[in-house]
Amino acid sequence: MLIQFIIGLMALAMPSATPVSCECPLTPAKEDLSESEYDRLVIQQAYDRADLVFFAEVTGFGDHSGHLDEASTGESSWEIKEEKRFGTAPNLRLIKSYKGARKYFRNDQMQITQRWRLCDMYFNKSETYVFFAKIGKDGKLNTSICDPNRLIRFEEHLAEVEAWLE
Repeated sequence: MLIQFIIGLMALAMPSATPVSCECPLTPAKEDLSESEYDRLVIQQAYDRADLVFFAEVTGFGDHSGHLDEASTGESSWEIKEEKRFGTAPNLRLIKSYKGARKYFRNDQMQITQRWRLCDMYFNKSETYVFFAKIGKDGKLNTSICDPNRLIRFEEHLAEVEAWLE
């Protein structure tokens, strides 16, 4: 029992090569703000930090994770069994741009990549989102769960987000 305790302490003391959490920018204190005011502030701060902000539809996925069936089995498979309905590297059809260099919006087809598996955000095929993206050193567009990407299902949601971007 003492040996297990010592081994446990040693494991905690060892530096990890892999981050154990996402390093997201600090968000404002929520205490004195309504939910809507808080969302507006978070989106405005993300807009300022982002290189690109745009509205797009997810048309498919370019990642190599295969068919992810974690919801039913708790395991992922590398075999592509059927067309994916959700994933982490979405292929996108641009609908509208809000911020960013024109060269990234010349073609209405785009792809978002993510840097850390631990911080990946999953997107649903055929759904529309407002994306907050950064341009990586490799020229690829990146996002993560730290960015307030918004699923847009109704025009009212889009109008609300667009008003916050002004």
